[in-house]
Amino acid sequence: MRARGSRRAGEQGGFTIMELLVSMLLMSIVIVGLTGLQLQAIRQATRTRRANEATQLASSRAEHYRTVGYDTIVSTIGAWPVAKNHLGTEMRNVGVDGVSKGPYTVQELIEVLTNRKIITVRVTWLSADSQRRLLSATMTTHRAP
Repeated sequence: MRARGSRRAGEQGGFTIMELLVSMLLMSIVIVGLTGLQLQAIRQATRTRRANEATQLASSRAEHYRTVGYDTIVSTIGAWPVAKNHLGTEMRNVGVDGVSKGPYTVQELIEVLTNRKIITVRVTWLSADSQRRLLSATMTTHRAP
């Protein structure tokens, strides 16, 4: 009888093919799981970046209305027209600067009340996931004469 762990002369130690196959299967399962987590993290980072950029763009447009003359702000009469940038072009498919090419569309609703104007800026974009949902960031500011 042989003692456990001892080998006969000429036998080589190591793993059997079955042990190698099982370990490769387990490694494959772990790698697939980690890849899924990485893809989810990338998607979430993209969503967060887009939301931050859209908020920045909306804030920039709201600030624009705080600096222009009160009388130059005209009502949009309940509609949400696409805003125009400082170059006079529509802010459709623009980047965070409002001019370059990007995923955002900027719309503005301007309500004129007796003693003030309410400016609401909405920035929309399509989600990058397979559902292609319309997402938005909205900012409102009030302006008095």
